[in-house]
Amino acid sequence: MGSRLPRLKEKMKGQLLSDGKRLSVKNLLTDSQIDKFQNYYSLAIRRNLNSIHTMRQAIWVIFMHKFSTDEHPQHGFCPIGEDSWCGFKTAEATGSAYKRGNNLHVAVVEALRPVFRDLSHPDLLKKRVHGKTQTKV
Repeated sequence: MGSRLPRLKEKMKGQLLSDGKRLSVKNLLTDSQIDKFQNYYSLAIRRNLNSIHTMRQAIWVIFMHKFSTDEHPQHGFCPIGEDSWCGFKTAEATGSAYKRGNNLHVAVVEALRPVFRDLSHPDLLKKRVHGKTQTKV
């Protein structure tokens, strides 16, 4: 995740989108968002060492959460409760209003899909069962 996302960010800079606008810094992956993705990915692995299936599901929850919009919430698999990392589920548990943060542009989210597909592949996750989040070449 740590090397794939910065490469993706660089590759997508200035890309022409379907609406005719260029992908800008505002709607591109930021370093902060990349750090969050790395942290969430690491947590998904470390919290699910007992099962490749649940590890894979936890990784895809990250993707679905980022793909979520106010019009089409995608929080069905996010952790439930007041201490959830998902603001939507936390607000739901506490009865407070949920205010969605900055959304990634749809083109960025779709560009993330192959990264998540590759990094959640069962063959790769078998190497992660011991809690290691980096693959040594």
